[in-house]
Amino acid sequence: MQLENVDMLEALVQYVALNIDDGAWESLEKHYDFRKTPDHGPVLANLIKLRARPLTTYHVDFRPFTAFIRATEAPVTEVATFFFEGAAPTAVLDRVTRFREVLNKQHVSGVLGAAAGLSHEELESEGVKGTAAMLLIGWESVDAHMAFQKTQLFKDSVGLLPMAEAKRVEMHHTSFAAFK
Repeated sequence: MQLENVDMLEALVQYVALNIDDGAWESLEKHYDFRKTPDHGPVLANLIKLRARPLTTYHVDFRPFTAFIRATEAPVTEVATFFFEGAAPTAVLDRVTRFREVLNKQHVSGVLGAAAGLSHEELESEGVKGTAAMLLIGWESVDAHMAFQKTQLFKDSVGLLPMAEAKRVEMHHTSFAAFK
C-alpha cells in the first residue's frame, strides 16, 4: 500500500477507562493533569523515539466513538483536517457530521467507519492559526475511496465539507497501528 507521506508519523492516543471509578482522562483537564505526573515522562519519551521532528499534541473529541474505533482500525484511514483562522464557524461541525452521516446512511461501499470532531487547541498550519475540524474515514482501501469520489453521491454531498470556509485543508491517507 502506498501512503502519501511516509515521513509523517501520526498518532492517535485514546484512553478507555476499564474501571469507571478511576477517573483517568475523563476530561481534557484530566489529561493535562496527567502531563504533570511522573508517568507522563516515559510515555512522551517513547513517542519521541518514533519521530525525528518535534511532536505536536492536540485534542479532538471524535464522535461517534464506535465509528472512531472502526475508522482507525480500518486498513486505510482518510484524515481530513480543515484549518480555520481563529475559531471554526459554529455550523462547521454540524456540516462535517452530516457528511459523515451520508456515508453511513447510504452504506457507501468500502467505508468501515467515519467520525468527526473539533480541536480543543489552536493548530497552526502554513500560517493559518486557529481551531480545526477533523474527519476520519476508515476505508477498505485507497481505491475504494477514489471510487467513491467518482460517484454522484459524492458529488451531491461533498458541498457539506467546509472546503470554501477553511483557510487551509489537508487530506491524506494513513494506516494506524495499535501499541499497548
